[in-house]
Amino acid sequence: MHRRLSLRTRFALSMALAFGGLCLFLVLFINLGLALFPGLRLPWASLVGLAVAVSGGGVSAYWLARVALRPVRSMQGAIQGVQPSTLHTRLQMTGPRDELRVLAESFDALLDRLEAAFVQQTQFVADAAHELRTPLATLRINLEVVADDPEATLTDYHQTIVTCERALTRLDQLVHQLLLLATAERLGPTTSVDLAGLARQEVDAILPVAAAHAVTVARDVGTEAWVLGNAALLGIVLRNLLDNAVRYNHAGGSVTLALHTTPTTAVLTVIDTGSGIPPGEEVAIFRRFYRLDPSRARASGGFGLGLALAHHIVTQHGGTIQVQSTVGQGSCFTVALPRGRPPEAT
Repeated sequence: MHRRLSLRTRFALSMALAFGGLCLFLVLFINLGLALFPGLRLPWASLVGLAVAVSGGGVSAYWLARVALRPVRSMQGAIQGVQPSTLHTRLQMTGPRDELRVLAESFDALLDRLEAAFVQQTQFVADAAHELRTPLATLRINLEVVADDPEATLTDYHQTIVTCERALTRLDQLVHQLLLLATAERLGPTTSVDLAGLARQEVDAILPVAAAHAVTVARDVGTEAWVLGNAALLGIVLRNLLDNAVRYNHAGGSVTLALHTTPTTAVLTVIDTGSGIPPGEEVAIFRRFYRLDPSRARASGGFGLGLALAHHIVTQHGGTIQVQSTVGQGSCFTVALPRGRPPEAT
């Protein structure tokens, strides 16, 4: 029955019962004492009755509080049993939606987030180890082949050096991407950032790469669009989106970066004429180490971290990133960030 009542109601009833019982016992004790002992004075009878009533009331209050707090002890036992290997367990408390129920649901939600973080971390470590193993295996095999060949020529050594240099370059790029992911875990200090100015800088920086791929890049960013954030991290978002749009485009293709604002958000779009994204993959491309075409991504030096990093940074800034794509026609990435105020003039 007590599980149907809220914690506040149970405590109120417990205290009311304890106080009512105390008063009733005191009255009965005094009347009974005066009836059995006619010569007993009222003050003495009252003191003795009060002492007995307080003692009995304390015991009753303790028992009632113990009954009322029984769900807390149940929660305590369940919480103490939570270990990294048992994050899938939940309190799943039933009964009225009182303070304890809300606390239990909040703790279950915390376990949901912790379990998801543990799974993501485990998967990330496994994926990172796999990516690191490939260039390391290349280095080891080539060095062992040359070392075990007594008739190796200078040409063989030169080819081995070139191969090892490519593997080391890939290792360096992967470590750099992993460091960027680690840096983006914390947003760091934020300032007023002109997204339009940042977009112009990143477009100018990508132009040589676009020229090498015979891709044209256009921009329509207006004058100013202020957001509150970390300029270095937001620059990574723009850089990754533009780099993907250029590298996975075709010769003679185009990339357009546009920026417009609403009263509450700054909306940036990157439109390309590349091969597009297959239906159903629009969410998966933002996962770490995910590649639509692994062979093409490896050939271009990609690790499947760029879009995951962009998604994480945008989320850290309280924004959203989405993609709309048609296979064979291209893709449109849309980044929406909360608007900020321009820096105050000094």
